[in-house]
Amino acid sequence: MASAQPRSAGPHGAARRRRIGPRGTPRPGARTRNGRSPARVRRSRLYRRCPAVAGPGWAQALRAFSGLSRKVLVLDLDNTLWGGTLGELGPSGIEIGGLYPGNSYTELQEAALRLRNQGVVLGLASKNDEALVMKVLQEHPEVVLRPDTFSTHAVNWGPKPDSIRTMADALNLPPSALVFMDDSPFELAHVEEELPDVATVPPTGDPADLARRLLSHGWFDVLELTDADQRPPELYRARHRRQEFETEQASSHAFLHGLGLCVRVARAGEYDLGRVAQLSARTDQFNLKAERLDLARTARMDADPGFAVLVCSVSDRFGDEGLVGALWVERSTAVHGG
Repeated sequence: MASAQPRSAGPHGAARRRRIGPRGTPRPGARTRNGRSPARVRRSRLYRRCPAVAGPGWAQALRAFSGLSRKVLVLDLDNTLWGGTLGELGPSGIEIGGLYPGNSYTELQEAALRLRNQGVVLGLASKNDEALVMKVLQEHPEVVLRPDTFSTHAVNWGPKPDSIRTMADALNLPPSALVFMDDSPFELAHVEEELPDVATVPPTGDPADLARRLLSHGWFDVLELTDADQRPPELYRARHRRQEFETEQASSHAFLHGLGLCVRVARAGEYDLGRVAQLSARTDQFNLKAERLDLARTARMDADPGFAVLVCSVSDRFGDEGLVGALWVERSTAVHGG
């Protein structure tokens, strides 16, 4: 029967036991046949067997599992969504569609539209003439992203960090929820300096690489896509209209009365459970027990007669916010007198 202890060849070819230290560890100063210490060998073997621990794919999976995927993609226009400078070339001179490099900008716009369809909010941050930009977005036959695909925009001549900060405030989201893509190293460096939590997508110099660079970091990856995940763009547009309505009202009472709020509480349906689990994972401030209840546990509680899983939905004159709250209730027959 083979021994479990490490062996090495003796001077006459006979196998002998290698001296070991306490608890089976090699004695101090021991070396393998290639001259490396056993500890270094063990570490290198572990690294080879677990390369994903330090790889970008592992970070993307953790980010998606933790519900920390980015929610907003802010895009530049000139040499990002189309080739050339609109103010210099005019609407007919920009490059989009057709052959290279125009088809590369179309590919990027299509990638951004797919992200929007999975619930990512799109925004514009461009130093340009707003009227001319809107004309191109509305009328150019090769443009994929029309004005209504953007939930927020800042087309002006101000500093881009200010524009992005304003957009984040309007969406009621932290800078860490945003990704910014621009062709200018100066603009990117300015945003990174002023808003370090905003993720940036650097330029590549080759338009053919634009779409790949946008998607390669996995900023918007999710483990599961629910119906609620696909609604944020329209929700944020409704919130913007709601904010405008608030500024027009004389008091908070008038604002709340004018909203026509409707709150509904109901038993969670089969297709609500995924969203309920998401709320548990992503909610911190209003999580009364600070306990994370995943989908499997939520489903077990929903099927258990001793529990009830309830959902809260809200709507008003500007739209339906959908499912915004959940309750995990344990049934009890005990009566407590006071």
